[in-house]
Parts: sequence; C-alpha cells; structure tokens
Amino acid sequence: MNQKKLFSDDLKNALPSPKIDKILNEIETIYQSKIKMDEFEICRKWDEIGNSFYNHKMTVGDIKRLIQFGIKLRDFKGTDRNRIERDFFTLLKSVLTPFFSRIEGGKHPFPIKREKIETIGEKEVIEKLLLFLEIEKFAIDSYKYKRDRDSFAGKRRAFSIELIGNFLNYFQSSQGLQLVVQSLKSKSKAEVESASEILNYYCRTRGVSKDEVLQMQ
Repeated sequence: MNQKKLFSDDLKNALPSPKIDKILNEIETIYQSKIKMDEFEICRKWDEIGNSFYNHKMTVGDIKRLIQFGIKLRDFKGTDRNRIERDFFTLLKSVLTPFFSRIEGGKHPFPIKREKIETIGEKEVIEKLLLFLEIEKFAIDSYKYKRDRDSFAGKRRAFSIELIGNFLNYFQSSQGLQLVVQSLKSKSKAEVESASEILNYYCRTRGVSKDEVLQMQ
C-alpha cells in the first residue's frame, strides 16, 4: 500500500473532538427546532468553534465534521436557512483561510498536481492537502447545488468560489478555474466580485493574462 493510501485511510477515519461535535449538534438542534432562536447564543457557539481553531485545538477530524455539517445544512428548511448558511460559510472561511496559509511545500512548490501529493514527504502536509481535496469537492458541490426559490444561490456560489480560489494556490484545478470563469457571467454581484478578484490574483501569480485564461476555457 502506498503512502498516499495510508494517509487517505487516516483521513477517512479521523474523528472530531467531543467539544466540536457537541457544539455542532447543539447548533443543528437549535436551527431545526421551531423555537425562536437566540441569536446571541448561536453567535457564541460559532465563536467557540472559531476560537478552537485559533488556539490550535482544531483537528483534521474537526474540519471534516464542519464539512459534514455544511452538506447537511444545504437541505435545512425554514425562514432562517439563508442566515444559517451565511453564518456557516463565514465561519468556514475564517477557519480555512489561515489553515491554508500554514501549508509549506518545502522542496515541492505549489501549485502541484494531485497525483504528486505523496511526493511531498511530510505526513502533516500530505494529510492537509488530502483534506483540501475533500473541501474542494464540498465547494464545487455547493456551487452547483440548486433548490426551489433559492434566494441564497448567488451568495452560496460566491462563498464557494472563494474556497475554490484558495485551492488554485495549491493545486492545478481545471474544474475550479472553469467555475471561476463561469462566475464572471453571473447575475449575482457578490459572485462576480469574488470571481474577478480570484482570477486577477491567479493571473498575477501564474504570470498569465486574463485573455489567455479565458481562451483556455
């Protein structure tokens, strides 16, 4: 069994800490109940999760649990579901942005090809890179997600594009880049602004022009 497979198994079996699991279960219960939500209490719970990360107490299992919560969240019903998604994506972005920045490639500069992950040679880096691929899948699925009378669709795609933009700093992702370009034609102002910012940064760091990227799509 190769190194990447071993790390994939470790990632698959990673469990969240009891604290993070408990908080997310409590948030889910509150959101799905018919009881009027205490906004202060909800914000306090989101802050607890954020503080766990910034205090270096959040594990790979915790990030996986957040993603699982996000997948379930897309199908939540009720008048507050837009605010729920907004709060979740805001938290996810605040947690993952510094998480991305802590990756060091060593002798293997980014962006890298996915099949080359196992050549990085450092277990912690490989685990995080494999986790990023799971988060990317969540971002792409969220971007494509549709539901009836979905007033949050544009903002969800904008949040998803921001996550995808982070991946473009680490991986060669033709699908991710294609979605960024696609978002430039969106009717959602938030989505267009996110896509424009990401594409400009991509072109600047890769040394290519915007026209070159558009012609490749």
